[in-house]
Amino acid sequence: MKKSSKRYAVLTCDVIRSRRFDTENFSKVLRAAIDETNRLFFENMHRKFEIMFGDSFQCVLSVPHKFFDVFQHIEEELWLGGAGSFGRKNPVLVRCGAGIGTIDNPDAKLGEMTGEAFILARKALNQTKKVHKMSILRISPIENANDELLQVAIELACAVKSRWTYSHRRILREYRKNKSATQEEIAKKLGISQPYLSRLLDETNTNAMEELRGIIERYNYI
Repeated sequence: MKKSSKRYAVLTCDVIRSRRFDTENFSKVLRAAIDETNRLFFENMHRKFEIMFGDSFQCVLSVPHKFFDVFQHIEEELWLGGAGSFGRKNPVLVRCGAGIGTIDNPDAKLGEMTGEAFILARKALNQTKKVHKMSILRISPIENANDELLQVAIELACAVKSRWTYSHRRILREYRKNKSATQEEIAKKLGISQPYLSRLLDETNTNAMEELRGIIERYNYI
């Protein structure tokens, strides 16, 4: 059987220091984040997120350049869900490795798949093991200077997001869900003033984050 040359993005993730959380509540937070992400990105997924064991979960994207959007969404769902269950100073943080490459058996079940993309995702995840105080994403392969610059940009984005408060994340989630709504409409729905909403959006560097998304989507090796 001829090996497929189609490239996928595999996201292999695990939660940072998950044992500090109550097991039952943590499972609810993790399942809710996974279910919502699977629902939102269904059309981009070759295999939806599944919990592989404990606090580790994985998916396969048929649209590789969506890896940052998927990471960003599940990271925010976990953060907000964790803040709601365990307190705003104790959110759920996640490490994620993204591997861009081929899969040997793309028709198999997720747990039975093998191939380049899975190896690269695990390699990228292993490079995040020393990060404990913020959610982090790494990509693999890193083959040239442009790849390195993209990785630096992603890590800078993760560092910026790590400084966001509950209010920043709450208004951003609502803002993304209602892009056609005006700031006045979103502010009213959230029970805050429009100037306060505008200030929070400015503090999150929303425009810069959108530019980063655009760079990833145009990136030639993906």
